[in-house]
Amino acid sequence: MVLARNLGWDEPPAEEAGSDVESSGTLLEIGPESQAVESAPTILGKDVESSGTLLDTDPADRTTRPAPPRRTAETAASRGGAAPTPFPQIVTAISGWFSGLPGGKADKPRLEKIRPDRTEAGREVLFAFDRDVSRDVEVHRSLPETKPEAVEKAGRLLSLIAGPSAPVLFDTGCDPAGHPILIVAPPPGASLADRVAGRASAEDRRSWIAAVGSAARAVERAHRLGVAHLDLSLAAVRLGSHGEVVLTGWGSPEALRGAWGNVRAEGMGMDPPAGDPSDLCARDLASLGRLLSSIVVGSPTPPPTPRRARLLPGAGGAFLAIAGRAIDPDPIRRYRDVRSFADDVERALSGAEIEGARSPLVSRALRVGRRHPYASLLLFALAGALGLAWASTAIARAKAKEWKEKAEQGERSRFLDHAEEDLDRATRASREIERPLAAAASRSNARRERFLRGESDAIEDEQAEASVPFADVLEAAGRALESARRFCEEERWSGAAPDERERARRIEDEALELVSGATLLEVEAGISLARLEEERTLSTETTPRVTATRILHDHLASLGAGREGDPAAFESALHEVLNPWRRAAVSLERLLVLLGSASPPDADRLAKAVGEFSPDAKLVVSAVPPGVAARIHPVEKDGPALRLGAGRGIHAGEILKVAAGEHVIVLEDGVHEVRHPVLLSRGEFFEWEPDWPGVFPPGDFVYVPGCRYRRGGRGPGAGAYSVQRLQRGFFIGRTEVSLGDYLAFLTDLRASGLSGERLAPYLPRHVTGREARLLVSQELVGIDGYDPRMPIAGVSRELAERFAGWLAGRPGEGQSWSYRLPTDEEWELAARGAGGRVFPWGDGWDGERASCRENRDAAGRVPWSLVDARPAGASVFGILGMADGVREWTGTDLEGGRAYVRGGWFAGTRPWSMTSARSDSGTNTTLESTGFRLVGEPRE
Repeated sequence: MVLARNLGWDEPPAEEAGSDVESSGTLLEIGPESQAVESAPTILGKDVESSGTLLDTDPADRTTRPAPPRRTAETAASRGGAAPTPFPQIVTAISGWFSGLPGGKADKPRLEKIRPDRTEAGREVLFAFDRDVSRDVEVHRSLPETKPEAVEKAGRLLSLIAGPSAPVLFDTGCDPAGHPILIVAPPPGASLADRVAGRASAEDRRSWIAAVGSAARAVERAHRLGVAHLDLSLAAVRLGSHGEVVLTGWGSPEALRGAWGNVRAEGMGMDPPAGDPSDLCARDLASLGRLLSSIVVGSPTPPPTPRRARLLPGAGGAFLAIAGRAIDPDPIRRYRDVRSFADDVERALSGAEIEGARSPLVSRALRVGRRHPYASLLLFALAGALGLAWASTAIARAKAKEWKEKAEQGERSRFLDHAEEDLDRATRASREIERPLAAAASRSNARRERFLRGESDAIEDEQAEASVPFADVLEAAGRALESARRFCEEERWSGAAPDERERARRIEDEALELVSGATLLEVEAGISLARLEEERTLSTETTPRVTATRILHDHLASLGAGREGDPAAFESALHEVLNPWRRAAVSLERLLVLLGSASPPDADRLAKAVGEFSPDAKLVVSAVPPGVAARIHPVEKDGPALRLGAGRGIHAGEILKVAAGEHVIVLEDGVHEVRHPVLLSRGEFFEWEPDWPGVFPPGDFVYVPGCRYRRGGRGPGAGAYSVQRLQRGFFIGRTEVSLGDYLAFLTDLRASGLSGERLAPYLPRHVTGREARLLVSQELVGIDGYDPRMPIAGVSRELAERFAGWLAGRPGEGQSWSYRLPTDEEWELAARGAGGRVFPWGDGWDGERASCRENRDAAGRVPWSLVDARPAGASVFGILGMADGVREWTGTDLEGGRAYVRGGWFAGTRPWSMTSARSDSGTNTTLESTGFRLVGEPRE
């Protein structure tokens, strides 16, 4: 049963799929930009009754859907129309074989436990386990004799016919060889072929007959969409333990070649149909008749007369009559379409009279007249006596009418009883998913909070939550919803009493509430997981994926307000966001389309879920120091670098609505400038407090305010990516200490009386296991072209600390300041800013902004750089030389007399220029690749 069984058009199909499913412009190749939809599609954007969940189909792989049926005037007036929803195209450029989760390796297997299962419709079917979503799936790929294009066509077909009793298409992609594959929900239970082969009770046989009726409804829907099955068999009908039915084997090359089109795509020419659609429908109808006959009498061919039939337990003669009429070669005696066949099966199951067994009264009278001519004359002679019998005839007619009304009332009651059974089944399944989905959302939220507190060690990668019977809720609730709507809309129920219509409306409301609640549970769990994954990877590099959800939010908000939205932009943005955001957005879109203009049962939860897609945050300006101007600038991408965008002035007490990502608040008093980088998460309410030092040290120092920042990551020795907070700000040298600065230190030492061997320990030198050479002579002259403006190198950490002590003791203004080496945390914050940049200037490498081994000159030498030679390579604070120059000592000690060394150097490789890269070295080591810069602190 489908949610909208009358889904279709007013005209017959008029298009073919092309020879061997290769030609373009056919029914199955229409993209989302060319699909016009008249009104709201059914639930799931496909149909509520699908055995998959609202989130099971990857939006990158959705295919254009046909328009749903027009509702009656009564329904349109009460419910209104919903915004059209396009179907995306099949995408085969992505890999379905390997993991697509964010942060995972490109070669991380997505599918495991792969084993061959069967072949069907020209495709090899493999059974596998999908690690991304922790569920069993089927993988369909082409056989050697089938062209790969047929798999893509079959994927579009599965999206087109999605609904009850049809396989659910979860995802599409490519196998490792680049061939297209389909990832499909495995059908439930065993096939009818397996079940019929064993012993069965009468009740079992009636359930098999009902399964054939469900399969017929799926075929009926496909016929309305312009597609035939052409491969119906008992093996293709799968029956689950809870009565769910799935018809497999769709999309064989023969069926695709025989497909006809009834889609009118704007701007696209349509080819004439490949064949007569009625012939294809008749083939499917005959196949259904043979299935029914196999269940009723154990043979696909019913006996020529009912008297010769040996009916199996649970099968009545009505079913045999239905099978015979479906197989009848005479088009006049045969059912006009599959729908009539399905209607008769349902009537026979409910005990009502079937169309296939009716014989017109006039025909029976003529036959009697031909057989008994004298009796006919006698009846003519007695025509006058009929007037006397009029009274008795009227009484009989009244009784017949009464019996008919009772029969119709019983049929209506049974129909609503079935709908309420579906509703009860959906209610029970809904109770099963509430706890695990709520627990999953709670765990993701708790893990995100721990991560933001800096407890990154407590975060471990986990498999996706175990699958829950979400599909059961949607399938059962969808059948109940469809039944209730049909009861109120179809003409055959026009005689229903007011209490029966009220009962149908109650079922519809409760089913809609179940669908809405189950969808929101799944969406909330998905959003909590998306927020966790987003926080664990949030940086200036991932901000574009965060802000891409704004388009999703605007589209969903428009649908919620009854407007059309922007489907094309929505489909495009789905490819830019994390997978959990994508699945949640698709589910919400389908739910909003289903609701249309009706009031949602969970309006507040729905509005909150839509609001989660907004990438905005709020920043509260608590204060601005007197005499200091403040401006806020967004950080924008400029090629491989990041730059400050146009700013605006801010004032104390102001609440700013800004996009998630990195922003820089610049404070200046006309002489000094302090930059405050801020990385804001989605939906964050951040209270910013200015950090203005008031006094500044002499020399070329930059103030770095204390703040929350991201550190670690993918650089060599970087450690895990985490959130840290530095409580106090600090002044750090804008450049590395130069050789000229260090020569002043040595000159002062010589003036104090140190010379010869007493001065030698202070001289910078390069020491390795093979050589030891001075970088400055005893005469304090640089050698090997070592310019005084280049960074000092060849000093141990002890010498760097002695230099810091000497600088603090010099007479003048500097005596009120002390100096030290930066800590490992301070150095990384100064290099990366709050947003965890990959390189000081941004997230992409640029050889013009830093010098390393890759910048060799014509002679193959790596040139030395001056400490201020590359201003374009500055960090967000304006600090230079953190990706090249020399490596720099930090004041962070390690065990065994070692300390961290940070930064790239002139002869290093590109990965060592990353701001997260770090190594360690013995504190007494002296190498020409290692120098230092200082942090200044006012004396207390």
